[in-house]
Amino acid sequence: MQDLNNNWTDVKISENEIELGEYKGENTHVVVPGEIEGKQVYITRFPGSRSDGSSQLTPEQAKIESVVLKEVNSKKVKTKKFADDPSRITFGVDITIPGDSLSYVDLSGFDISDFSVMSSMFRNRYSLKQIDGLDTWDTSKITDMGYMFFGIPMTDAS
Repeated sequence: MQDLNNNWTDVKISENEIELGEYKGENTHVVVPGEIEGKQVYITRFPGSRSDGSSQLTPEQAKIESVVLKEVNSKKVKTKKFADDPSRITFGVDITIPGDSLSYVDLSGFDISDFSVMSSMFRNRYSLKQIDGLDTWDTSKITDMGYMFFGIPMTDAS
């Protein structure tokens, strides 16, 4: 668990859950498992996005080349809603995909079943070439996907 504190901000560990904040590690290939030591994993920020709302990435974040959200023991990575202001981020996490180096994401292990808005998720990610896992998503509650793929030269999405 020490590795979590070295690579993530705002790590919260309870009996059944692990919540991860902003990624601050130096790995260029980031894997987020849906379960760690039997605990459900939640993210509040997509790896590489800033917790302060800034669009300016840290040097570590700018180097991220791939992000994999991985299902483990039938548990997918989840997000938590912001109870203090549910309108702040409609689907519970800043999921806008960041980074100038990010070329690959695998979102097959990402539980979006409670999301309602996913607009601009991949917008203008010019370096993004491949997205895997979209075919595994439950999008039954999504009402807005506007500009989700706008401005990306992706060569493969599945």
